[in-house]
Amino acid sequence: MLAWFGFARPGAAVVSIRYLEMLRGAPGDELFTPGALIEFELEPVPAPKHSSEGVGAGAAAAAGPGSATESRAPDDARAKPGLPSEELELREVDPNAGLLRARHAARGLGGRGETAGVDPRRLQGSQALYDGAPSGRASEGPKRPRPKHKPDYKFERVGDKWIYRHPDGSFMATVQEDGGVQFRNKLIKIRAGSMPGVRRDGEEFVTLTVEHDTVGIVRLARGREPNERVKAELLAATLEMRMEIAEQYQKQRLIEELGELERELDEIWNASARSVAARKELLFLRWDECDEAASSGDGEASGIDDSRQGMARAARRKITRFIARVAPQDGPDAFTEQELADMNRRRVSTQVFAPYG
Repeated sequence: MLAWFGFARPGAAVVSIRYLEMLRGAPGDELFTPGALIEFELEPVPAPKHSSEGVGAGAAAAAGPGSATESRAPDDARAKPGLPSEELELREVDPNAGLLRARHAARGLGGRGETAGVDPRRLQGSQALYDGAPSGRASEGPKRPRPKHKPDYKFERVGDKWIYRHPDGSFMATVQEDGGVQFRNKLIKIRAGSMPGVRRDGEEFVTLTVEHDTVGIVRLARGREPNERVKAELLAATLEMRMEIAEQYQKQRLIEELGELERELDEIWNASARSVAARKELLFLRWDECDEAASSGDGEASGIDDSRQGMARAARRKITRFIARVAPQDGPDAFTEQELADMNRRRVSTQVFAPYG
């Protein structure tokens, strides 16, 4: 067996073993592979220390002239035949040196004056202390919250509605005339185009591109709204705008209803098929169903509530004026005291029904 030794790094040696044909292992023998490289650690045996200080004159005399000590070189310093002597030189290696170098390289520690980038969130530290650390580089500290980006929702007026289209085209929001919002999802997009320069018999080829939102389709199939978080942010950001739209809508509706009240009262009183008592009962019910201010006082009334209550008071005044005109107190069809007492016992409103004052 022939072998040679060489050193790849301090404390490690590489042995290349080459076998002669006569010593080659059996075919398929993976243990003895020709040309194998084996790396291992060598721990040299320290050479014995030879000192002449411990031998005194008396000891030398006792040994006699014929027993002189023969000076011999240590066995590990002798050159072995067939191998260079410099390859046998071994150096002691500190086992901690490699670990320290690896650790310093991993942590990026250079020298004095530098500190490790410690995350103070794990140490419950403060940003001010770590900002003032004596280090040439920025120390890592607790992350400051990023300012929230408020998207700019741009609506376009289409008739009596406001329409918002999401930038990525995934959905469209329509603010109705009463302030409500209707979402329309666009989970599948089909785009048609033409291939320039491609013609056959004077006809152009048309291309169709189909895009689909897989996540949105899965959420919709599971009964959840696609882009739910984005839509919730849209509703929250447009709340004030939609409340103003709703107030304007309710005011317009109340004005229209108040204008129709006069015609409705005329139809009730002019219905000759009903008795006078039945017609007076319908006028009372129309008065009693008008809205009133909430008496609980739990919170402030909204603009819509104020509008409804204002219109309700105007409607009641119009009803009482109508009663005073078609059934005056001194006329034959006037409300009697018994009728007024019975109606007030059955009323839902807190206000007393007193058409004559």
